[in-house]
Amino acid sequence: MTTDSQAKPVTAAEVAEQAVEDFVSFYNPAAGFQLRLGFSGTTLARCVGIGPSGGIVMSNDFKSQPVESLKDLAFVLLILGHEVAHYVHLHNAAEQLPSVDDRSLEDWADFYGAKVMMTLTTCGTKLGPLFQRLRGTVSNDEVYIEIGNALAKLAESVYPTTSSSYSTPLTRVGHCVCGILSFVDAMSGMKNLDRSIAIQQLLYRNDFLKRLISEQGQAYMQDDAPARSLAIHRGLQPTSAGITPGLRPEFERFLRTCFDNDDDRITRNSEAALAELVRQGLEV
Repeated sequence: MTTDSQAKPVTAAEVAEQAVEDFVSFYNPAAGFQLRLGFSGTTLARCVGIGPSGGIVMSNDFKSQPVESLKDLAFVLLILGHEVAHYVHLHNAAEQLPSVDDRSLEDWADFYGAKVMMTLTTCGTKLGPLFQRLRGTVSNDEVYIEIGNALAKLAESVYPTTSSSYSTPLTRVGHCVCGILSFVDAMSGMKNLDRSIAIQQLLYRNDFLKRLISEQGQAYMQDDAPARSLAIHRGLQPTSAGITPGLRPEFERFLRTCFDNDDDRITRNSEAALAELVRQGLEV
């Protein structure tokens, strides 16, 4: 008889299959949302095609990697979530963009992909039990530390590149962190400065990330990336319902792909959010 402790670990492919099944379940069946998953090539994961004929392809090497810890799980889901972001935002339809615009879409995919990871592990009926099994009895703080360890692994082994279409590894980590905080704020229904600071301290506790921050020595978030990606996404959105409509109402707050807010409303919302954080003690 095989006990849980002796059970064969799941693979990245099995995690991806469960993740895709969960993500599709976040949509109303009537929407007809589809997400294909395949395995080939040497790129860890990539988004191919557009719409029902497209999907996500994982490499043959990556698919066989064992997932034995929260760090392993977060690593796989952050990579997969990034490609899901490209897929549901129709990024492959945005052709011949200058590298600065390509970079803004990659930054957005990191941000949204982190929200995908958080939604899957929190709400997924397939991945939720795996997350809980790997978590065991560890605290929420320890979960964030393990996610930070996964971010460090990405920053060290996946994010480095000479391509101008990608931000620096530390900037990409920063966008992932923003996605995690966005999910937590949406889940709780409010922004909380102390909570956000505490989570960031846990996510950045890894020694490799600390060294990156020390070596960078300057602001590492591209200030105009959100504005650039907003303009591109508005062009990709066919109707006011969103780029990929059909999410069930309970998942809209986490994963909506609607960019219909006018600039004045965005400014008012940003000012209101900043005012609330100042009220909580943020110094600006």
